[in-house]
Amino acid sequence: MTFALAPSNGELRAMVQRLQKRFGEKGTADLLGVSVLTLRDWTNGRWRPCGASPKAIWLVHALLLRPETVRSAFDLVTWGRFALCGYRSADSFLRQDSEDWSI
Repeated sequence: MTFALAPSNGELRAMVQRLQKRFGEKGTADLLGVSVLTLRDWTNGRWRPCGASPKAIWLVHALLLRPETVRSAFDLVTWGRFALCGYRSADSFLRQDSEDWSI
């Protein structure tokens, strides 16, 4: 299953590489709860993260390297995509001026 707002495989690989630069290979593997071999396979593109791994990679990356992207539960659900656009919550996203959709 793919989520529209989820980071692409390339974005996830870049996040893992940024974490590795900051925390080293072993430290990043420990943070993500995976083996060093799995981490290497992700960064080499041999395997791609699946299951809960993409969310874990994004969350650890966001909390440690880009905390401004996680301000609310809305940011967790939307992978922080709207925080980067200036929306601070679900209310501000939903209250934007738009067409009247009433029937």
